[in-house]
Parts: sequence; structure tokens; C-alpha cells
Amino acid sequence: MAQEAWGTIAWLKETTGIKHPDTLKTKILFPFRKELENFVRYPNKKGEPWKFHKDNMQNWLDKNFYRVWGR
Repeated sequence: MAQEAWGTIAWLKETTGIKHPDTLKTKILFPFRKELENFVRYPNKKGEPWKFHKDNMQNWLDKNFYRVWGR
């Protein structure tokens, strides 16, 4: 069976090891929004789900590790 292409905020938490959604937002999702908008669905209002294209998000995290986490 094929892997689901889209992930949730829970998937991103597991992928990054960041446990709190607010930390994901302040460390990754808001500072790099312009870069991520092509493959991240940002909610329009509170309560709407976040969606992440898993392959694209994982590639971005791999390529931008030092920008996010520092050296």
C-alpha cells in the first residue's frame, strides 16, 4: 500500500522531534512561510488543519537543517 502523501501537524511533530505545535510554528512554519507555502497548507482560521506534503517537507527540512537548528 502506498504511503499517504500528506501529513498532519502530528506527522511534523514526529518527523522533527518537536513536541509542541507552538514551537513548530515559531521555529519553522512562520519564519520560513514564503518558502513553505508551495507544499504546506496553512490554516485560514483557528481549528482548520495544517497539511504538509511529506516528501517536499522532508526534503526542505533536510536541506535547511542548519538554518532551522543552527550549527
